[in-house]
Amino acid sequence: MRSLVQRLDNLELVLAAPNSNDVGANFGGIIVDSEQYAALLRRIVRLRQGHHFTQDGSTEERLCDRDTQSWHIAVRRMADHEVVGAIRIRVWMVETVTEEDLFEFNSVRVAPESEREVTEAMIRYLAQIRGQTQRVFQVGGFIVAPEWRGSALAVILGMSINSWSEHAKYEHGLTFATMENSVATLDQRMGAKRLATGSGMLRPFHCMQHGCEAEVLALSRYQFEERLQQTFQDLTERLRSTPVLCPI
Repeated sequence: MRSLVQRLDNLELVLAAPNSNDVGANFGGIIVDSEQYAALLRRIVRLRQGHHFTQDGSTEERLCDRDTQSWHIAVRRMADHEVVGAIRIRVWMVETVTEEDLFEFNSVRVAPESEREVTEAMIRYLAQIRGQTQRVFQVGGFIVAPEWRGSALAVILGMSINSWSEHAKYEHGLTFATMENSVATLDQRMGAKRLATGSGMLRPFHCMQHGCEAEVLALSRYQFEERLQQTFQDLTERLRSTPVLCPI
């Protein structure tokens, strides 16, 4: 099975973490450089905001807690370091994270008719993993530059979460995935599963913030499509040699 990583010609994977203390020994080292770190995050935000401009013609690149308190996996062009794809990961303590924290990180506003069911499914999931782990990760902020949409880059970014969790040693994660542009379908190819409710599986719901149908999905390693195994192995090896950029 051919690896999709071969399609990263002239592109490189970049990792960033909010604090060097959060980086384990299974990555390719640590680079503490607040200027490089801030520059990378600004490029990610600029891509995510779609190059919005201020009144004086400059690009508005406002960083928020979701940016500065998260891990980032980015793909950028080697020639000019422009980011063409990115995804962010927030690590929470299972004992203290709230449903409001999880909703806010992914900018989710569940329609009133589904809010109770979604919240109860999330509470059930957190209770289920509480005895197995102290931390749970949450994935969000998935973005691919317009010229790369429809390419293998989306799958590579999605698979990179599996490889990141392999090195970071996190077993359990969550994401809110919209049905728009088949993001939820992509996540399910990567191994994401619907949350359980008291009577079955959580159904898609309407997100008022995004204006479309969405799902809450549980993430776990090694549940992805078999044909992506070589891509997973190559990404895992790539991240093993990739240093992590940190501000402190």
